[in-house]
Amino acid sequence: MARDDYFTIVYYILKYLYEALKQGYSIDESVIRLELYPEKISEKYYAYILTNMQNEGLI
Repeated sequence: MARDDYFTIVYYILKYLYEALKQGYSIDESVIRLELYPEKISEKYYAYILTNMQNEGLI
């Protein structure tokens, strides 16, 4: 995993949420949980990303 992947993961999540909203389909939680993401993400790092996204008002 790259050192600077934080913004890539944030973009991945936000892009998916936007497309789901735009197309009007339900959110697949496995995408949000990064189960389909090409890189393995630790639970701790995943929690850090979601917490920061929430603190920044992105989600």
